[in-house]
Amino acid sequence: MTCKKSLFNAALISALWLVMSSNIVLADNGIYRDRADIAVPNSGMTMEQVKTKFGQAQSTLPSVGNPPITRWDYNGFTVYFEHQHVVHSVITS
Repeated sequence: MTCKKSLFNAALISALWLVMSSNIVLADNGIYRDRADIAVPNSGMTMEQVKTKFGQAQSTLPSVGNPPITRWDYNGFTVYFEHQHVVHSVITS
């Protein structure tokens, strides 16, 4: 793995962990919203649990990095997984 990829992955994971510790999330439009307003997958849920509760994602991106980070896009939110578990959900609308 290149140094650039390694630094990017470390920064991404650090940012995700930092935001996960709060009930407030930054939506794509730059507005902070209370996570309680919108149902999104909780940290620690498995991919199978997310599929069962929220259905099939509209789109998915293949895993990248080490540890592998996978992205699933739904209508209104995006879910990031590390291996098979949710590390963060981002409200997109």
